[in-house]
Amino acid sequence: MSALAARARAGLAHAVLAVAGARIHAPGPDGAEEAEITRERLAALLPRQAVFYANHTSHLDFVTLWAVLPPALQRRVRPVAAADYWGSGLRRRVAEGLFHAYLVERGKTRRRGPGAASGSGVSPDGGSQLEGMLEILAGGDSLIIFPEGTRGSGEDVARFQRGLHALAAAFPQVPVVPVSLVNLGRILPKGEPIPVPHLSTVRFHPPLDPPEPARPPGPGAPASGTAATDAPEPGRGEDEAARTAWLERARAVLEQDLSASLRG
Repeated sequence: MSALAARARAGLAHAVLAVAGARIHAPGPDGAEEAEITRERLAALLPRQAVFYANHTSHLDFVTLWAVLPPALQRRVRPVAAADYWGSGLRRRVAEGLFHAYLVERGKTRRRGPGAASGSGVSPDGGSQLEGMLEILAGGDSLIIFPEGTRGSGEDVARFQRGLHALAAAFPQVPVVPVSLVNLGRILPKGEPIPVPHLSTVRFHPPLDPPEPARPPGPGAPASGTAATDAPEPGRGEDEAARTAWLERARAVLEQDLSASLRG
């Protein structure tokens, strides 16, 4: 990265944090929560590579989560964003050139080409979209994703789509870090072009335990793609139940935190 690009990214991060009024919370080494920690302190607490996932209520979400990350981590993170919002004109140049976003088409599996970015509010369920994200993790970069797949009201966290589980299962050695984004929907509500000043909180939680590996087909199970029988492969029902339970645990971390913030 050129010195000019590095300065531009640093300036953009500071501007985003000023608009969002973001306060950073994260668990300390002993598991205790630290309030109002700095980005420098955060650098010592976060893994070098991770899948960061968060609740989604605003177009500020991915830019704020990107902005709070320390520079060393920020350079190797790819926010997943929606091409229908970020994929053309100045927005696309900013998303790809400054945020290094990975843009995907919502509701489609087609990639936009090599190095294409994806936008906020996308859960990687499409085959080729997921393949691109797996390539990013294989290359050593981190991801920011929003498993709800679209923006919510900010009052609850919607059911997660499957992509988060697929990424975690494929790369169990890469920590999956929940991040609660509080109040960003009030700063830039859906349909509003101009931010309204408020304080927000970006709260990092301890990494999740990785999913259990899928059970292999039992003896005599038909090869994938054959029409030998319509019966499900042995273990498939258990695998589906385990995936659903893991995604619900992942969702509950953000749901509990959001509920607590609303009560407060």
